[in-house]
Amino acid sequence: MRRATGALVLICVAQFMVVLGVTVVTITMPSVQADLHLADRDTQWLITCYTLVFAGTLITAGRAADVYGRRLLFGVGLALFGTASLACAVAPTALVLLAARAVQGGGAAALASSALAIVVTILPAGPRRARGIAWYTAAQAAGGASGWVAGGLVADQVGWRWLFLANIPFCVAGLLLLKTLLPESRSDGTAGLDVPGAVLITTGMSLVILGCTRIDSGGAGWWIATSAGLLVLALFALVERRSAAPLMPPALLRRRLLLAGLLVAGTVTATTTSVLLLCSMLLQEIAGMSATASGLAFLPFNLAVVFSSLAGPALIRRFSVGRVLAGGLLLIAAGAMLTLLLTVGGEPLPVTVPAFVLLGTGNGLAALAAFSVATRTVQDQPGVVSGMINTASELGVAVGVSVLVTAAAIRTAAVAGDGPAGPGDVLAGYHLAFAGAAVIAVAAMIAATAMLRHGSAAGAAEPPVGLPVDGDVPGGAAGDSDGDPVDDEVGSARPRHRG
Repeated sequence: MRRATGALVLICVAQFMVVLGVTVVTITMPSVQADLHLADRDTQWLITCYTLVFAGTLITAGRAADVYGRRLLFGVGLALFGTASLACAVAPTALVLLAARAVQGGGAAALASSALAIVVTILPAGPRRARGIAWYTAAQAAGGASGWVAGGLVADQVGWRWLFLANIPFCVAGLLLLKTLLPESRSDGTAGLDVPGAVLITTGMSLVILGCTRIDSGGAGWWIATSAGLLVLALFALVERRSAAPLMPPALLRRRLLLAGLLVAGTVTATTTSVLLLCSMLLQEIAGMSATASGLAFLPFNLAVVFSSLAGPALIRRFSVGRVLAGGLLLIAAGAMLTLLLTVGGEPLPVTVPAFVLLGTGNGLAALAAFSVATRTVQDQPGVVSGMINTASELGVAVGVSVLVTAAAIRTAAVAGDGPAGPGDVLAGYHLAFAGAAVIAVAAMIAATAMLRHGSAAGAAEPPVGLPVDGDVPGGAAGDSDGDPVDDEVGSARPRHRG
C-alpha cells in the first residue's frame, strides 16, 4: 500500500513537470527573447520544438513501454528530461536552447506515456484506481495551469533559467527512488517494437503538429506540412494492417469508449489553452498588467482544476461518467462565453475570476472522465493507450491554439480595416475566439455523448451511460462488435444486484 502511494506521488510529480514544460515558457518568452537575442519570428519555436517531439513520439514511447518495460521507459524519461532541463538552464545561445527543448520533449514523451500505464498496472480496478487516475489527472491539469502562474512569477523575480533548474532535483530524486517505488511491468506475449510503424507515426504526427502551429504564419508552408503529415499517417495505417505486431492495433480505433475519451481529451486542451493564452495576452497587452500579476490572475483556474479532479470520482459514482463528462464540457463552454464580457478599459478580474473557475472546474471534470473512459477499454496495452490519450491532448493544444488564434487575428484585421489595429479591434478578435471555443466544447459534448450512448452493433441503441469508475468489468462478460464492454458496463447508473 505504501509502495503504491509512493509510486503514485512520483508519477504525479513527473506528470506535473511534463505538462508544466508545455505552458511555462509562454509567459517568459519576452525574457528569453531579450536574453538570447531571439528574433520575433522564432520565439514560437520555444514551444514548438518541445511540442513537436513530445506529441510526435508519444505513441511510439507508449508501445515501447509495453514491450520493454514501463519502469524502464519512465527512468529513461526522467534522465532525458533532467539532462535537457540542465542544458536549457545554461544554454548560451538560442540554438542550444531550442535543441535542448526538443530533447526535453522526448523525455517528456517517455514519462507521460509510461506514467498512466503504470497507474493502471499497479492499482487494481475499483476505488483505488479511480482515486489514482483522479490524482494523475489533477497533476496533469495543474501542471498545465500552473505554467501561467509560475512563468510570470519566476520571470519577474529570479529569471527564466530557474524554471528549468527547478526540474533537476525532482528528476534526480525520481531516478534514485525508481527501483524502490516502481515495479517493472510489460505486456505478456508482446512482440518487438514495430520500427517502420514507429518511424511513420512519429514523422506523420510531427508534420501535422508543425503544420498546425504554423497556421497563423501565413503562406503555404502550414498546409504543405499538414498534408504531408496526413499522407504519412495514411501510409502508417496501411503498414499497420500488414504488421504482425502493429504499433497501434487497428482494433483500438473501433472502440467507441476510447474514441470518446480521445475526443474529449483533445477538446479540453484545445478550448481551455486557447482561452487562457488569449486572456494572458489581454491582461498584459490591453489591461496593462505585469507578468507576475497576470500570472497570479490564473490562480482560480489552477485551484478549480485540482479540486474538481479530486472530486470527480465521487461525482462519477453518483451521476455517471457520461453526465460528468458532459457537465465538464458545458462548464468549459460557459467559462469561455463569460469572457465575452471583457471590455477595453474595464476591470478584467471581476470577469476572469468566475470565468477561470468555470473553465478550471470543467477542465478537471472532463479530463478525468476522458481518462477514465479511455482506460476502461484496454487491459493489456496501457502504454499505447496512454500515448494515444496524451497525443490527443497535444493535438488539441496545437489545433485549438492555431485555429482560434488565427481566427482572432483575421477578425482583428477585418475590424481594423486599413488602419492599425487598436485595443478594441484586438478584443473583437479575441471575442470571436472565445465564442469559437464555446462552440467546440458543446459540439464535442454532443459527439462524445452519442459515442457513449450508441453501440455500432446493428445500430442497436444502448441505455444512458453510467460507466461506474469504481466497478469492475463483470467477469466473463461478452463484448459488442466494436470491442467495448457490454451494456452492463456502459449501462444505467442505477445500482446493480449481482448474484
